[in-house]
Amino acid sequence: MVLGLYYMTKARKSTPEFPVKGEGYTFYGPEEVTIAYNEKRIDLHAIIKCKLNDVEDGKPVTKIIETTTGRVLFNKVVPAEIGYLNELMTKKALRDIIGDVLTKTGTNCYSKIS
Repeated sequence: MVLGLYYMTKARKSTPEFPVKGEGYTFYGPEEVTIAYNEKRIDLHAIIKCKLNDVEDGKPVTKIIETTTGRVLFNKVVPAEIGYLNELMTKKALRDIIGDVLTKTGTNCYSKIS
């Protein structure tokens, strides 16, 4: 799982031998990125800009962030309280993120279901 998240969130720049489809595109939101990726118009590792929701000083803000397609897809499952995670997901980064999620959202996630 760690290796898959590392691969998914890795950025890659275009070279003459290996162009990255969609590099430099700007998107209105994460839904538009998902559609473009599903239609194979952008690559998973493409460096893009997207209008996203984030958290600054505990308050939600919307701004345009330079990120990758894979990071947009990854952040779809991240709780909103954490904000947008725009980094390469290494083993250490994931450990820290899991700690932050448990601290901010708690561990009692099943109480809402029953």
